[in-house]
Amino acid sequence: MYGKTSQQTRKLTDRTKACRTTSQRPKESKHRVLISSQYERKIDRIEEKLVDIEHLLQNRSLVSEHSNDGASTRSGKSPNAPSGDGISPASHIPDHPTFEGDSSLSAQSTFAHEFLERAISRNSSQDPQMAEALASLRSMVDGQNEPAPTHSRFIDPKNSGASFALPLPPKSLLLDILARSKVADNFFVAMFLPSLDQLRFREIVEIAYDRKEELTITKGLLFFGVAQYMFLEFGKTGPDGRQGDEFLKHVAFCRRNFEYLLSSLPLLLPATSENIEALLLAASYAVEISKPSLCWTITTNAVAMCKTLGYHRISSMKNDSQEVKASKMVNFWLLYIIEKSLALRLGRASNIHDYDISLPSVSSLSFEGYPFGQVLTYWVRVAEIQGKVYEELFSPGASGKSESDRTRSARFLVFEMDDAWSKYQTLSFQPEYGEYMNVLTKSDQVAHQSVLVLIHRAMPPDDFSTSQFSSECLEVSRKALKSHESTSKHFKGKGEEYWSGYLHWAVLQAPFTPYMVLFCHVIASNDDSDLQLLESFVQSLKPSKPQSEGIEKMYRLCYVFHQVAKLYVDSGRKAVEMDLSSLETPGNAAADINFSYGHGQGNAFDPYAFALAFVPNAPFAGDVSGDVPVVPTDGDAMPIDSLGDWFNSHQHIMSLLENDIPEQ
Repeated sequence: MYGKTSQQTRKLTDRTKACRTTSQRPKESKHRVLISSQYERKIDRIEEKLVDIEHLLQNRSLVSEHSNDGASTRSGKSPNAPSGDGISPASHIPDHPTFEGDSSLSAQSTFAHEFLERAISRNSSQDPQMAEALASLRSMVDGQNEPAPTHSRFIDPKNSGASFALPLPPKSLLLDILARSKVADNFFVAMFLPSLDQLRFREIVEIAYDRKEELTITKGLLFFGVAQYMFLEFGKTGPDGRQGDEFLKHVAFCRRNFEYLLSSLPLLLPATSENIEALLLAASYAVEISKPSLCWTITTNAVAMCKTLGYHRISSMKNDSQEVKASKMVNFWLLYIIEKSLALRLGRASNIHDYDISLPSVSSLSFEGYPFGQVLTYWVRVAEIQGKVYEELFSPGASGKSESDRTRSARFLVFEMDDAWSKYQTLSFQPEYGEYMNVLTKSDQVAHQSVLVLIHRAMPPDDFSTSQFSSECLEVSRKALKSHESTSKHFKGKGEEYWSGYLHWAVLQAPFTPYMVLFCHVIASNDDSDLQLLESFVQSLKPSKPQSEGIEKMYRLCYVFHQVAKLYVDSGRKAVEMDLSSLETPGNAAADINFSYGHGQGNAFDPYAFALAFVPNAPFAGDVSGDVPVVPTDGDAMPIDSLGDWFNSHQHIMSLLENDIPEQ
């Protein structure tokens, strides 16, 4: 077909040329020449379009040859689909690389890949454990070349006009729960949806069951989102004393429908208070399932709605009642807290500028009826500092600062964090939420220490120190892991939901730098006590793997790093023992012994650690490839110029939590 088209195109072209080269024609008027030139241009455009059509037909032919290969994939349905109509895999949506900081790792990925290939081939004598650890590291480094997966599970253009004929939990069961428990008494609802009272949720329930024509996507999100928390509250024992297995089934059921409706959200939602509430609930859900990229998309849209409605300006609320005004401000500050923390976690600039906010200080507001008013003051203060941490220490603009200016900024930020924490410790919390308040305080403590580690990381190491980290950075990192260990013991046997909530909000949501800092230090120093802290952290995650995909991935990731550190330290010890045993004559000087880490088989880890930016200046024990240049070094300390690379490398490591990590 397209062969004939090509012949016709050539004939048409030849005729056009013939028209241009015929014998001399009578002189035409100026207007006539213009018309002829227009025809020629039209013919040229037709020719170009025919060629384009020919190419399209050729491409279509090539695609059809492979159509059978992907048929089964395209026809498959998501396991999360509710009642057969669930979320399609949206395989037609391309995976584009997700930006996480101004990283230079992309430019280095080709070199790192080739470097690793040579390193693997030169270490054929490794024992099986060593080879397995190297393979795990290699897969992580290779992951830098692959685009981060999009949250296609939550994006389905075909659902943009979603039908609301979704199955619902038994109405009598939900009404029974509402008769025995107020929505405002539920910890999660009270925290994230303080403006949703009992009367309003009952109205949403009535719409969902009896007035479906009024059920919008966001009302559906509010219905299933709140219902899952209500069922979760009775997950152990039902309101009538029954075992809560039935309620836990409805939790999973509501979550599937919640995700389905989340995938149905249109791109351009109108800015309304209800839509902001639904997105706020969706953002908290994204944190709980450890999907920071999804959370960023949701939060960004919610923040844009807040700006459209003027939630960030007190002047826009002059005609609002005190209740409405407080509701708007709480919703805005909750989004502010999530967005600022997430921006630092992902290495991005915040979409909320502090200079653009004209609301009264949080500490001056009473937030009557909101049980978390006091702790909200602390969270907002920390969120503000987190925004400064990125802007003043790790942003592209901060990279041009001198070391002294950056250190001065870092020390002031440490002071601000310590001041906020000292005031936090004087707060009194609502007793009615019991153990959940312990989750908050423990989470806040570890999150506080994690941010401090990141700030200290921006400071140069101590004078004459062989470490790439300052003593304060190492000390706070140890405190953070010890606090985590203490928290693990505190919640042991008290209910998995408490421990799981702590892990999602304090470890997975925050930029959990302490573990990575101590990993680097163990590689550089062979420190047994720090290695033990790494192991304790990994073991604390192991029992909770079934609770969450995010926790399971965090466990696998940290497990690999701990195994690497352990084998690295062990190989270094064996190398030293071999050197000592070789001293058979008094003539061997002690100075000839190589006590540096990475000696012997351990040196195989160096290129991997370098590619992951964990020991960027560590000298390799030899040129593993013969033609790859050895990384220049001036001691073990990381120069300030590489701070941005280190920060962006850390973002890459944390982004692995959204990838599929092989089972260990």
